[in-house]
Amino acid sequence: MTRGEMALLLVMLGEPIASLDPDAEARTETKTISIPLPPKKTTCGDGIREGNEQCDDGNTLDGDGCSKLCLIVAEPIHHGALRLEQLPVTAASQASGAKDVALFRFNAIAGRQDVYITTLKFASDVGSLNFAENYRLFIDRDGNGKVETLFGRATPDGETITFANLNILVKDGQYINIELWADIDTTQSASNLSIQFDTTQPDFVEGVDRVDGEDVTGITLNGGTCTLGSICWIDVVTLSSQTITIRTQGNVFVVEDNSPVGSRQILASTTTPPLLILKFIADAEDVKIKELAIEGVPSSVESLQFHVEGSSTPFATGRTVNCGSVTAGRFCSDTDFIIPQSGEKSIEVRAVMNSDNSGAQSNQSVTFSVSASTTAPVDISAEGFYSGQQLLQNDGNSSAEGEVFVGTETAATNSAITGPTHTVVLARLSNIENIHADPDNSPITGGGLTFATFRFSADTHENSNGGLNNVDIDTLVFTVSAVNMEFEAGSFYIFNTENSATIATCSESATTGTITVTCSGLTANALSTSISQGDSIDLALHGTVSNAHVSPGVSILQASLQQLSNPNTTGTVEWSDGSTTFGWVDIGKTVVKSTSYRLD
Repeated sequence: MTRGEMALLLVMLGEPIASLDPDAEARTETKTISIPLPPKKTTCGDGIREGNEQCDDGNTLDGDGCSKLCLIVAEPIHHGALRLEQLPVTAASQASGAKDVALFRFNAIAGRQDVYITTLKFASDVGSLNFAENYRLFIDRDGNGKVETLFGRATPDGETITFANLNILVKDGQYINIELWADIDTTQSASNLSIQFDTTQPDFVEGVDRVDGEDVTGITLNGGTCTLGSICWIDVVTLSSQTITIRTQGNVFVVEDNSPVGSRQILASTTTPPLLILKFIADAEDVKIKELAIEGVPSSVESLQFHVEGSSTPFATGRTVNCGSVTAGRFCSDTDFIIPQSGEKSIEVRAVMNSDNSGAQSNQSVTFSVSASTTAPVDISAEGFYSGQQLLQNDGNSSAEGEVFVGTETAATNSAITGPTHTVVLARLSNIENIHADPDNSPITGGGLTFATFRFSADTHENSNGGLNNVDIDTLVFTVSAVNMEFEAGSFYIFNTENSATIATCSESATTGTITVTCSGLTANALSTSISQGDSIDLALHGTVSNAHVSPGVSILQASLQQLSNPNTTGTVEWSDGSTTFGWVDIGKTVVKSTSYRLD
């Protein structure tokens, strides 16, 4: 091959030409000279790899790693897929005029890549789209399970409604909640409304890929056939008709709370804990409680407080003067409050007590109630928040037609709500606790042994008629478990730790096993079992151990005060508030145990 032929070949191959100068044989030095060539013409998408193209599939294949720029991407771009899953409508009843009603709900999830939903079409299934107005789409943008972001508005065209140009981003592998909201027409009478996807249209859902901009079309509905001749990229799952019942107004149901309070000893001159808890349930619309009356309020009560359950701050005060119809022992709230539609709210009723200087009476019973009466004066009056209509009192039939129901959670006849019976006291034990210095599993020793010490505390108060009332403990009945050990008969006594030299003897039912030790007549004894308001005393139980280990095995010793905080079980602690003797205590626990001794 000649030098010229070689140069021609290099030019054809696009390679540089090496040229030797005249003195090449002497110096053997070469120079490289680049000869610019005209660029080759490339056409991306013609199916031919040319020039700087890394690939070229003619833009006809999806997912092979060849992009529309004729570049090889790190991961192949897969055509986006979309799945819509209809959800139940949670509020099945609505009142005319109701705002922000969810008429249709669904979850959306994308696969293969993120997808934008661009079009959604709906149609009436039951009733008419004219039953509502102000149609809007909301999405759950922050992913907390509740829609909060407005994403589109539309106006019905007959019985269909189309939301176009939406661009709702549905991420690959992540669900997003989408809801269709509207406002029920204020003039709408009793009727039904249900909305579904407009499945008569083959394009009732449309989308576009976020990455490559490909159209996401073709719908498979509930596992049926594809609406396109080729592959369908949208899968839709619907539910049976989700019908909204439209009423002229809502209803409210009032019952005692599922966790009712127990009987309490309520201390005069203080604010009580909850004495009655009422649960309010509204349907069809938010319901405004205009008046709530509590009956059975005695003279020891100055006023009532109404709290949303769990709140330390009252939202309303109850007094007789607040009632539209004044009746003795009937206190009414002074503030309206709202029960949310298809929700519930629990209201605690507490009492602000008079002191004994202002009429409080020891041992007075307090039983709050809500009457079942449907004729004036009624204890609950309400109106629909959206409808603005006064709710009727229960007519006793099985239909809920904009009524107030008492003592029932369904449409049925009323039943009076009666809370537990509480007792007024002028002084009160607030706590009993173990304060014995010996730790659990201390050894049992023979001879005299102080094996239990309890602290008795009294609440603060302002009951000072004739002097501040004290808690005077007269009788304590201990349960002593003496396993594989024995006490000396007649050796039990109790003393105040501030003066261990002064004792009060106690009687026992046995000397081993389960022993009932009764210490009575304490108020007449010099050891002092009187507790001033806000103060406490420490009482210790002593006995003489005659045999710490009756037979081989483990010996156990422990004293306790049992069957506490139950007005129907009396006798463990008998005490007086200076006016009345009581056989039970209200301390919020049923058993208080002292140190457990053990001898192996």
